[in-house]
Amino acid sequence: MQRKRKSVALILLCIIVLCSCMNRLPEPADQTETIDDYVDSQSVPFYRHIAAQMDDETGWYYQFIEEVIKSGEIAPHYVFQGFNLRYRYNDAYWSYNYLREQNEDGTYAYYRFKSKSGALRYGEGGEIERNDWKVIDRVFDKSSSGIELIRIANEDRDEYHFEAIDGNAFFDLVSKAMSSPACEPGTSKLYWEKPSYAIKVEPYYIDGYKFQICFVMRAGRIGEVYIDVLYPTGDAYNDYVQLSDLIDEWKADEGQYDAFELIQNIRNRIKSEGSFLAFSDRYKERCVGGIDFARLYAFLNAIHLNEDTSYNNNYENPPRIVEEISKEEFDAESGQ
Repeated sequence: MQRKRKSVALILLCIIVLCSCMNRLPEPADQTETIDDYVDSQSVPFYRHIAAQMDDETGWYYQFIEEVIKSGEIAPHYVFQGFNLRYRYNDAYWSYNYLREQNEDGTYAYYRFKSKSGALRYGEGGEIERNDWKVIDRVFDKSSSGIELIRIANEDRDEYHFEAIDGNAFFDLVSKAMSSPACEPGTSKLYWEKPSYAIKVEPYYIDGYKFQICFVMRAGRIGEVYIDVLYPTGDAYNDYVQLSDLIDEWKADEGQYDAFELIQNIRNRIKSEGSFLAFSDRYKERCVGGIDFARLYAFLNAIHLNEDTSYNNNYENPPRIVEEISKEEFDAESGQ
């Protein structure tokens, strides 16, 4: 009777393990790069001066870029960008698209489409941020050369007033970038093929959570990365709580604190070593705070190999609003 009970228990254990494995994401394939996967940095037709800052508390990442074509045929190009690497949704942030449609009588109707894109980009947070963009455009328009831009940043910054961001922080990034050596381009073809900014999320919740990874690339190199864990709280597109918020609000349990500390170590090593696979031997077989880090390794490995389409940011049916607007509003907002 004892042997029969052990046999039944063993069968049940096998069934449980099998079902658990069936709910896991596919195991990553071990792949290595060949010589054809590398880029000769000398062949890159431009160089970039970049300065950036990341605020872990708010999730906002800002960067200023001066891109210079090596041939000198085109004037330097200036770019300022802001991305949120921690959060996907905020009540103030909407993406806008516009449509002009001809009616049967030959007149036109104009529409504004508001949607939640699942990404927070600086400039989409309402009128205040749009006003800041106008200030930034004025700065760039007055900069006939890099020397003039540095002069404005160092001497005339008080003449420009920002509402959404810290103007001094903006000009500090400009000064730092323009006075720094050009960024060394990456040599991995895989990394050059990545988007400059991306939010990736596991396609579904497994065991009550899923990973979210946001990253910024700079000329084929990892500029910043933020890793978080999402726990569902309802069925709406934004019904979840993030591990980082549980930590900040002192609501995490001891295991979650340990998991968050490990995530920060992984994140720091990814940035310092310049590889999404950094430190993987130290965590990929671990389970901490109820979080299976084998899943994180599979996720990061997919990003590394550009095989991460299954992790594309699924918006989970966020709201989409259609508004009919006037021609004047259409012309002013759409730029057409």
